[in-house]
Amino acid sequence: MKISEAARKIKIPIKKIRYYSDIGLIRPSRINNGYRDFTENDLIKLQLIVKSRSFGFSIKECSTLIKLFENKSRYSKDVKKIAALKITEIEKKIKSLNMLKKNLQKISNQCKGDDNPNCSILDNLTLLN
Repeated sequence: MKISEAARKIKIPIKKIRYYSDIGLIRPSRINNGYRDFTENDLIKLQLIVKSRSFGFSIKECSTLIKLFENKSRYSKDVKKIAALKITEIEKKIKSLNMLKKNLQKISNQCKGDDNPNCSILDNLTLLN
């Protein structure tokens, strides 16, 4: 199938499919005129990439997941390990974002938010350590 049909089925831009193909995440065959020819298996891999990216997996991690997908003698524990590492990474980001939010709320609460030009938020942001 042509790239336009693959894009329509997976609901992603053609440009993204070309990118994933160019970097070797998927390897559609080429037909005589040089166009990419996508199989159902290519679509499954594209779907894997799209969903993996939506969970925050990097391109490198997607590549590993595709290799595991292609390896029919894989161990599910290897896939689960990748997911567990991503969960840990997400938890660290959440903790960091919560700390960032807490600190921003603290300096924001100090601001009177009135018509006065003095602003404790800007004071805090420009304070040299």
